[in-house]
Amino acid sequence: MNQLAVSRRRFLQTSMVLGAGAASGGAVRLFAQEPLTASKLIAGKSDELEILGTSPEVLQSPVSALRRRITLPSELFVRNNQKIDGSNTLEPFSGDQWTVEFTGLLNKQARLDLPTPRSLPRTSVEMVLQCSGNHRSSFSKAAQTQGTQWGPGGMGSIKFTGVRLSKVLEHLGVEPKPEARYVTGMQLRVDAGGYLKWYDYHV
Repeated sequence: MNQLAVSRRRFLQTSMVLGAGAASGGAVRLFAQEPLTASKLIAGKSDELEILGTSPEVLQSPVSALRRRITLPSELFVRNNQKIDGSNTLEPFSGDQWTVEFTGLLNKQARLDLPTPRSLPRTSVEMVLQCSGNHRSSFSKAAQTQGTQWGPGGMGSIKFTGVRLSKVLEHLGVEPKPEARYVTGMQLRVDAGGYLKWYDYHV
């Protein structure tokens, strides 16, 4: 019989089944669960990615994927800080029902339906996208570190295509005030408990 890695609860459940089977003289079968893979967490992802976290999902790219000029979407690492319904997919996000509000240190406030920028000039940029904790497991050999213990796969070469923020602001007639220093993105959504909650993103 192959050795099974089971949780304490699973061990107790299995022990009770074995005991009942032995008492009745019946045959007992144990079924090993299929291993969890990246494609089961996120549809379209390669099973070559290493799973570092499941809730939310954290996946590490294989080193072989980093040899390409542009990392394939199926092999690109995943670093999620929250679990959003419907986000576990490689399918393009439509955003048709989304609205973006511009507030803060601006000459005026504005609102924009997300599909609007599709009519504006687009720009493509190639860059290295990397989690700030990439290779943290190597640092841990010298000193204890907290957070996901990344190997070298918390990065990838990507190509972003979209509308520059400056073009969107120009379209809206919005200008940042001189004292503005950074952009903060805030997403309002309903959490698991049914409450509206703000999520911050700093750029």
